[in-house]
Amino acid sequence: MDEIMTMPSTSTTAPHPSTLPPSERDCDGQTQGGWALPSSHADGSQNSKEAPREDFLAQAALLNLMGQTPISFHRLYVDITGNVITGLWLSSVLERVAQAKPEEFQDDDYVFRLSATQCHQVTGITASQQRTCRRDLIALGMLSEQSGPGRVPEYRLHLNVVADAILQVSASLANSLEEVHQQQGSSSSQPVLSKRYG
Repeated sequence: MDEIMTMPSTSTTAPHPSTLPPSERDCDGQTQGGWALPSSHADGSQNSKEAPREDFLAQAALLNLMGQTPISFHRLYVDITGNVITGLWLSSVLERVAQAKPEEFQDDDYVFRLSATQCHQVTGITASQQRTCRRDLIALGMLSEQSGPGRVPEYRLHLNVVADAILQVSASLANSLEEVHQQQGSSSSQPVLSKRYG
């Protein structure tokens, strides 16, 4: 009787590419034997309902970074207001001054309206912190406020007072520059900074 020869059975399932050495993978990271991603992943047409949450989180983080205006302000504003948050509030308003129209000025004042929501969107300062900022600036004589029930307050930023405060806190630096100038024994009336960087 002829013997029946049998061949050992082998699996037809190809291994996952992560288990193979790089030399046995193609350029897409798949095996050369035929393992492939599901079509919804391979062609990028995955249904949005099946998209992992990490994808949306990454998109949201990117939008937050690229879609919002960076907050920055001069350190000098902290000196003239007394604290960082009030300095930030003032800096935000002064940015509006730089872009304001002529009709928004009355004498030495910049007249504007700013809701708590608008300010929070730009600076991140909460409504209660904004009230503290305005109270500080009013006490310093830099700001006046006119408000009424159910309406957005109108503010007046007294630019001449802001300018005077900047000059006052700059006085010590001016004294230092004068001393350096005198120590150098220069006969020129040109300021030290101009001589160094001009």
